[in-house]
Amino acid sequence: MTNDTDELKQIGERIMAVRKALGLFQIDFAQAMDVSSGSLSMMETGKNQPRFELLFNLAKKYKINLYYIFFGLGEMFLPPEPDDDIKEKNYGPETETWLRNFYRYFNESQIFRFNVMATVSMLLLEKSETIKREIEMNSNPDKK
Repeated sequence: MTNDTDELKQIGERIMAVRKALGLFQIDFAQAMDVSSGSLSMMETGKNQPRFELLFNLAKKYKINLYYIFFGLGEMFLPPEPDDDIKEKNYGPETETWLRNFYRYFNESQIFRFNVMATVSMLLLEKSETIKREIEMNSNPDKK
């Protein structure tokens, strides 16, 4: 089992991999993510955890899969999004507030983390085959 320092380092390495995949220098990436280059450097080396703003901007601006950032699983980039009308119907305007709260609670509350992980574990047990099929279909569009 890894400790928090190892996990932060792995997250930082994945953020660096994203930056390199985008072909950006650290200073340019930091500016695009609205963080200082020093702060970005500390995140990339695992010395600081990523700020919410960076994670939100990664997902919104570059369509980065945050599941990849946190856990190293899945594709780095998300598939193209549906048009804005469909997205607004699916997610609603309060999504950003909800995501901020979720991130804060997940980081600051053991009870919340335990319950989220317990719920996800149950979902994976119940729906693992369906989830695997969906991932396979998404990673191999020719099989659809």
